[in-house]
Amino acid sequence: STVLGFILGALVILLAMNAWFQVEADEEAVVLRLGVPTGATYGPGLHGKLPIVDQVFKANVKKVHQLEFGFRTTRADIRSEFDESGYQSEALMLTGDLALVAVQWTVFYKIADTGEYLFEVRNVEETIRDISEAVMRTLVGDRSNDEVMTKHRAEIAQLAEEAMQRDLD
Repeated sequence: STVLGFILGALVILLAMNAWFQVEADEEAVVLRLGVPTGATYGPGLHGKLPIVDQVFKANVKKVHQLEFGFRTTRADIRSEFDESGYQSEALMLTGDLALVAVQWTVFYKIADTGEYLFEVRNVEETIRDISEAVMRTLVGDRSNDEVMTKHRAEIAQLAEEAMQRDLD
């Protein structure tokens, strides 16, 4: 009977230790109960959950994520270094006047909805890459070489941001 009491006591302690989870200051958490989202998003702090039944998934919602196209930053510093080899397929595009141009750009994003980010899209980064490339190729393909490289760079950037945001929402 003392062995049974010891086992039950250890089980209760183990379940009690597993009933809490910590969310850091830059994170949000979503709890799945038996594999289904509970619908709540948890902010920073200590929160309770049902041991064994609940799973906790966290995402860094304060960080500004960055995706680079046509290049990769190898060292960010006062004199940053970039690698352009192997990324030409992302950068090379055909303009409306059939000129070939190399367009390099960077996409910055933050997680707006933790539940959707974690569970509604299979590969978030690949999805953002695909949408971004499609939008840029469409915008570049509608303009002449001169417009893409000089006159309308700011306009293309603004239109790309709006189109990507609309598609990602």
